[in-house]
Amino acid sequence: MSTETQVDERHPMLEALIDADTEAQRLQVRRKTRFLTAFAITGIIQPACEASGVHRQTVRAWRDTDELFSRLFDAAQDDAADRLEAEARRRAYEGVEEPVIYQGMVSWVEDAETGEKRVLTVNKRSDALLTTLLTAAKPEKYRTNVKSTVDLNAPQGVIVVPAAVAATDWAQAASDAQAKYAGSTGDDQ
Repeated sequence: MSTETQVDERHPMLEALIDADTEAQRLQVRRKTRFLTAFAITGIIQPACEASGVHRQTVRAWRDTDELFSRLFDAAQDDAADRLEAEARRRAYEGVEEPVIYQGMVSWVEDAETGEKRVLTVNKRSDALLTTLLTAAKPEKYRTNVKSTVDLNAPQGVIVVPAAVAATDWAQAASDAQAKYAGSTGDDQ
């Protein structure tokens, strides 16, 4: 993904550029605009800093002191997240072409019509991405449902059950232990 970007003159920073009185202010607005544009594309601060010629601490300072920049930063971050989601959907639905490797070597095929040699590829879709997208879209149906409750008034402890112990023996031992410590606060051990 290239961090070379063109400044969109319809960008919301245009108003700030018009209001800038000095060349230094205009340069800062242009740098902010370049940063935001690159950040919306890459979603990564460092390449956006490099594309705009600013240090990441400068970006942090702009976010802390410039409300418009801070709002536009958040919007650019949302744009980048939308691009990631679109790419995840594409890979899940359409897949990507991967080379066929046979005995550790890339496989080649020859086009029957042109005689041109090309790498043999196979289309791979991502079930993991599809599962992630389903979980995000319908969490009530697809998330891993784990529900745990803790009674903070009940005595606390950990019981380790060896696999070699029969369930009935373990149940009897647990019952005996509960009877032994019933009513204990744990201070009298």
